[in-house]
Amino acid sequence: MKRRSFLKSIQPNVATQAIKVEALKNGFSPYTGPWTKLETAHLLRRTLMSFDMDSLQKFTNAGLSSTIDTLFSTTPISDFPLNFDYEEDDEVPIGETWINAKYDIGNGVRNYRYQSIKAWFTGRSISGEESIRHKLVLFWHNHFAISDIRDGRYLWKYIMLLHDNFDGNFKKLVEEITIDPSMLRFLNGNQNTKRAPNENYARELLELFTIGKGEQVGPGDYTNYTEEDVSAIAKVLTGWRDYNYRSTSNEGFGSRFVPNNHDVTDKLLSHRFDKVVIKNNEEQH
Repeated sequence: MKRRSFLKSIQPNVATQAIKVEALKNGFSPYTGPWTKLETAHLLRRTLMSFDMDSLQKFTNAGLSSTIDTLFSTTPISDFPLNFDYEEDDEVPIGETWINAKYDIGNGVRNYRYQSIKAWFTGRSISGEESIRHKLVLFWHNHFAISDIRDGRYLWKYIMLLHDNFDGNFKKLVEEITIDPSMLRFLNGNQNTKRAPNENYARELLELFTIGKGEQVGPGDYTNYTEEDVSAIAKVLTGWRDYNYRSTSNEGFGSRFVPNNHDVTDKLLSHRFDKVVIKNNEEQH
């Protein structure tokens, strides 16, 4: 059996799908079943990186509602990646953080900062904090994946964006990740101009990050969007740039909107989006 035929054969029937859609629209009924160590462990395995018997007993005694409140509660992040032992970083003394220090092109500085942020990220993940935050940050990191970013400050900003939005509004998260300096570099958003639109990010935004293609039903036409939509959305996103990547400047780093590089024409989406016209609005940038 072909893979596509097999996957179709195990999909829920239409009636089951309709029930699930209705549940998503109206909300799910609260769980009212038993709350023993068995149910508690089931939930904790799916929400925490790890837990011990004391935590299991504590959450079982607390009850489901209190457990949920604890899992979604967080404390502000006050620990930052540090220069642990690299004495040759002239900008950052040992024991201090480098996240706002200017970049140094030396390989030693670059490498220790990479190792520092990895250690910080891993350490927080296995710290024992009783929060779903770490699993969701890892989930979003895998979903909005980046690669080949060689400036530790950029990576720090990207990770903090995920920490700040791990359980928030998905639309807001997509908006912020779209103009994150690491994502701008990774998927060429920083090369997207009105004179030469780059469709790389727009394509990933539709195909991987949000709605997905769906089956192809015609040339350049899929169930959920068309190639015309990729082109139009790329033009909507023209003009964004990251700045001071791997720079020794003390002027900071990040992303900014450059109006002269933005396509100000109206963008017409396809029949998949009911032929909506996106008009230019400088105030939105």
